[in-house]
Amino acid sequence: MRAVSLIEPLEDRIAPAAVTFSANHKTASFMDSSGDTVVLTTTKGNLADATFTFDPNNAGQLTELSLSGVTSLNGASLTFSIIPVAGGTDTVNVGFIDASGLYLAGVTVPGDLGRIVVGGGSTVAALGHLTVKSLGTEGASTQDGLSVSSADIVTTSTITGTVGTVNIAGNVFGTLSAVQYHNRAGTGSIENLFIGGSLDGATTSGFGQVSFTGTLGNTVIGGGIEGGSPAFSGTLDGNYGTFAKIGSVTVKGSVPDDPNPNPLGVGTSILGGAGALSGGILATSVGAVTVAGDIYGGTGGSSGGIQGGNSLGAVSIAGSLIGGNFTTGNPSQANSAGVIFAENIGSVTIGKNIAGGSGANSGEVYALNHFGNVTVRGDMAGGDGASSGVITSNTGGAGSVTIAGEANNSSVAGGSGASSGSISIGGPVKSLLLAQDLTGGSGSHSGSIQVKGQVASLAIGGNVTGGAGDYTGDIAVFGLLKSGMIKGDVQGAGSSSGLLTNTGYIQADGIATLVIGKDLIAGATSGTGTLDTSGAIRSTTTIGSLTLGGLVGNATNPAVIGAPGLANLSANATSDVAIQHITVNGNSSYGDIVAGYDDNTAGGTLPLGTGVSADAQIGTVTINGSLMATNIVAGVGPGTGGFGTASSAALSGAGVTNLAGIISKISRVVVTGAVLDTSSGAYGIAAQEIGAATVSGASLILTPGPDNDTFAAGRDQRLPLPPEPGDIYLYEV
Repeated sequence: MRAVSLIEPLEDRIAPAAVTFSANHKTASFMDSSGDTVVLTTTKGNLADATFTFDPNNAGQLTELSLSGVTSLNGASLTFSIIPVAGGTDTVNVGFIDASGLYLAGVTVPGDLGRIVVGGGSTVAALGHLTVKSLGTEGASTQDGLSVSSADIVTTSTITGTVGTVNIAGNVFGTLSAVQYHNRAGTGSIENLFIGGSLDGATTSGFGQVSFTGTLGNTVIGGGIEGGSPAFSGTLDGNYGTFAKIGSVTVKGSVPDDPNPNPLGVGTSILGGAGALSGGILATSVGAVTVAGDIYGGTGGSSGGIQGGNSLGAVSIAGSLIGGNFTTGNPSQANSAGVIFAENIGSVTIGKNIAGGSGANSGEVYALNHFGNVTVRGDMAGGDGASSGVITSNTGGAGSVTIAGEANNSSVAGGSGASSGSISIGGPVKSLLLAQDLTGGSGSHSGSIQVKGQVASLAIGGNVTGGAGDYTGDIAVFGLLKSGMIKGDVQGAGSSSGLLTNTGYIQADGIATLVIGKDLIAGATSGTGTLDTSGAIRSTTTIGSLTLGGLVGNATNPAVIGAPGLANLSANATSDVAIQHITVNGNSSYGDIVAGYDDNTAGGTLPLGTGVSADAQIGTVTINGSLMATNIVAGVGPGTGGFGTASSAALSGAGVTNLAGIISKISRVVVTGAVLDTSSGAYGIAAQEIGAATVSGASLILTPGPDNDTFAAGRDQRLPLPPEPGDIYLYEV
């Protein structure tokens, strides 16, 4: 036997624990400080060759069990058990097990294990299983008298090679680290990990970390994951510089220091701390992740999150994703705190809300390339941080994005941070669904949607509303919008001071079908305010079918619908239908429907856009209501006093397309209601040819063919028809 005492033989010192061995030396026993008998059993080898070191000030506290060099114990399974006495603790805490260079089939401790060092011998396998009540929760108290080079090492367990199942019934305050076996890539693995309590890095006892360089298999945590002040504290950490990957993770409970406790269930399941990358799940590749409560970013950068590096599987969060906030005077804190990130993400389901914080990119679902389906069953709200409360893919597309929203709330709402409360997809999207509103905030590009590719289906159950910031309440599709439905209004914001750009605005590189259930409403200016595109729908190519409730501009700013037509047509082309069908089911007031105009508004000085095609054509325009102060033109530029003047003419000049075989045309205009006169303008319905027009139930008499019903020929028609004077003129150029 090699039992070692650190006690000097003085009368007033505590007597050392006596270790007794069975006849075959496969059992060792000693009495702990509570009077319980602790029994250590091995399945092979000679325990008498091990070194037992006890605390000099706490008789019976085993501070170290040294097995290093005891080759007879290689491959052994070690089990601590207790023979309790009345008043005993029925628990044994072990400070340090040193089995460096050995493979152990298993280690069982019915109490806290401060740390273990095992493996690195003749096999990659280091440990068959580790079963303990807790890991490192007693801190250094169970290792008094031992000499270590760093306080952190006191609760750092190192497994060199691979370990089978790790089962920890309670909390993890220390660090469990599986490292490469002799620099062999992909080793340093844990097959299965079960933690009954929490992975807690917010204590003074250690980092609360499980790190690995190989594969972490299926992982279940009964409590939560909580970060602390040190970087990487409270994490499942697979170094990005290795082949580290995680099979699956399930987090079932709440963190110990829950900022949003739920008295009826699980509150915060993953909580970031002050340390960078604290409180999270990190690996080069992560499989499925299921979280029972909220994910909450901390003040540390990239804290409180799930980061999959190259790939992340299906993520399901029953609660909310909440961005982190920096402390006063430290705006660099909390960047990307509360984030779900990977190059490619399988799917994300969030049971409640996404909320941005004051940290930039906080409260974010971010795929560097592509993600599958993202579903948020609550709301998504931007915060004070730039790009906070957002869903983003950088270069790739997405399957579907669904934001259910709560009744009477916006599904997506921008905040004061630039691009906060926004959806930005770097490729095509099959479906975008917002059950409620899209609402811009004060930050530029907040409360906005941007897609760099085709959108097969866009549906918004409420309103699209611009905010105080530029590009808010803004939908930009850099591809074809195949089908769109907005049940409420599309409303631009007004300005009383300075220039406000692109609010309440829908733009796409082609619109096949779009329905606005209510009105397209332009914002108004007052004071020193100016507007560049407020309440507008534009295609950079063509519009197939557009239906809306009403077209509502104002005397300071029109509501605009525009499309230039197709570019680069062959020289022998005979048609260029920029807008096929527009139906306004209500009134049109201070509205402009323009074909042959692009989206270049020159900073608001050209509110209709820039005229680029004298060939643009319109199919049918139907106004199922009254018409006032409205222009409907195809390939025509305004005269000195507007479109309703004799100086109006076909678009011409540098940059304007005018093919010999195409004439601008409006096939049919129908106004079912009255034409109202503002007595303050000159508005036009104009093209080189107007096929037919019906106003207030009366069909206008038009000369067949182009260039006939002109001002010059005196065949222009002033609406409303006599005897009422009007300021809308229907004519050809």
